[in-house]
Amino acid sequence: MPCGDGNFTHIQFSTDDVSIFKRVISSEERNILLGFVGGETGGDPIVQGFQNPLGSDFSQITNKITDSSQLITDAIASAVPESDHERDLIDLRWTLGLSGDAGDESFITQLDNFKDHTNRISGTNMEARADGLPNIAGVAGIASAFTDAKSMMSAAGSPVEDNFSQMFGSIAGGGQLLAKNGASIIDTISAESLSDPTTVSNLIASVEDIGNKFCIAESLDIEAYDDAGKYLNKLSVGQYAISMNQSSNFNKVLGDLVTKPDLKEKIQNIPQPELPNIGMGSEYKIPEIPEL
Repeated sequence: MPCGDGNFTHIQFSTDDVSIFKRVISSEERNILLGFVGGETGGDPIVQGFQNPLGSDFSQITNKITDSSQLITDAIASAVPESDHERDLIDLRWTLGLSGDAGDESFITQLDNFKDHTNRISGTNMEARADGLPNIAGVAGIASAFTDAKSMMSAAGSPVEDNFSQMFGSIAGGGQLLAKNGASIIDTISAESLSDPTTVSNLIASVEDIGNKFCIAESLDIEAYDDAGKYLNKLSVGQYAISMNQSSNFNKVLGDLVTKPDLKEKIQNIPQPELPNIGMGSEYKIPEIPEL
């Protein structure tokens, strides 16, 4: 709920006799890190260290759509009234998102959503999304943990598998190709192309297809992120089931109660690691217990 009027006095903790670990970093590292955290500690103004590899393609698409607005308006005015050609031109304008009533399915809306998504996973926008999806650090963290987990669960000597890139498909490989294809399609809009009914009809289909693929690419990234999180969660539960049933405290009692018998038997058959035999030398003395 919103706060009302009033003041709150924050009192700092005392730093007397307090020591904290301080990692030693080079001046080069410090200058780079200052670029990310800003100038409040005497560094340079905020420097953005990441880039969206699709940025130039997005700019080209947006600029071309803006430039085509008047071309489409002129083409509509020149078309035969109430003809299929005129209706297709009006449909093209709506599909691109140049009409005032353009909805969520318009190309501009889909492009903006895809751009926001790629900015987030490329690090050019460091904010987490309102729906809880994290920025590049959070996504890469899950991707790394998932890759390590899948590697751990694979058979000995198995070849390396890429379980990482699925969460960054929109900015790598397929995403880059998709953005370039989108830019190429929008680039074909011209006065000449708009005068041909067949070309206009094909343009509508192509624009709708690319816009839908933007949506699919984003959804696949998010789906891969969600699936990785679920896998890691289930793996964590499995590891806890093992430790619970090998415990000697109340976790063992709980394990006996909730673990399926066949799984419990498998856990009990896990070979226990041999602990090194550490002998006591002749110089070892049992410490004396002081009298109370």
